[in-house]
Amino acid sequence: MYKLLITEITAQRDMQALVKFLLKVPGLTADEVSRGLKAPPLEVFSVEQRRQAEKIKDTLEKLGAMCQIEDTDAIPKSANREEIYIAPVVQKKLEKKNSGWAIWLSIFGVLILFAALTFYFQDTDKTKQKQKVESTTAQKAPVATPAPAKNTAPPEKYAKASTPGLKQTLNKNPYDVDAWKKLTANLEKEGDTASAKIAKKSYDQAVKSQMILASLAKAFGNDSRVEIREDAVYYRTSKDIGDREFYYNAAVLRDSLNAKFPNKDLVVENYTSDNKVQTVRLSAGYKSIEVPITED
Repeated sequence: MYKLLITEITAQRDMQALVKFLLKVPGLTADEVSRGLKAPPLEVFSVEQRRQAEKIKDTLEKLGAMCQIEDTDAIPKSANREEIYIAPVVQKKLEKKNSGWAIWLSIFGVLILFAALTFYFQDTDKTKQKQKVESTTAQKAPVATPAPAKNTAPPEKYAKASTPGLKQTLNKNPYDVDAWKKLTANLEKEGDTASAKIAKKSYDQAVKSQMILASLAKAFGNDSRVEIREDAVYYRTSKDIGDREFYYNAAVLRDSLNAKFPNKDLVVENYTSDNKVQTVRLSAGYKSIEVPITED
């Protein structure tokens, strides 16, 4: 057995930290610590392995206590029997107290774990309830959707179109984006890669033309869609404006299109946030309004 003793307190001691550390040692009372520090030596504890005592010795010396480790097994046979067996008795007390501390620490750890799990599941339930409420609210909330654009064909209108039929359609309207896209796919499927590349290039040019035309409708906002058909250029826009301003902006847009599309009518359909639809058709050359402003 190895007994750890505090033999002296140095001038560079940290008394507060030293006392606090010693009070954590099982088997030492506050009275024993007070008397032992005032009048060393103070027996801290006894252990079976020397390295355990050396570890605590290093800590105590850092706090300003000079320590000594005694090997009680090396005590002479002539020593008093009570002194010989004091170390094992202290060791048993330490083991008993350590066992008590271990039990309390285990109970404390279980309580902390239980509290953490309870908090986690409560928080998870609250999150799920919040998500459920938000989902229900989103499902119930009315969604304002604009009415479908008039005179517009579905994207798959050329799904079954043949290559000759598509070429005939494009001869009438070289700006038909859907027709160019389907023709490109047909030519690739037929193995005519050279013609497919030309068709793809024409498709890109048609898309670019639509983008340029969309940029001309800035007065109707940034969300404008354009479709160039055989008979007219169709604009679908969404901006909250009055009827007079709507007609004026459409007239200005007609002037912008006269140079490139003098033979095509202009049709503008504007969908407002209150589900109102403003529609106007300006004939080629900007001479008359064939379809007056209407409200849905």
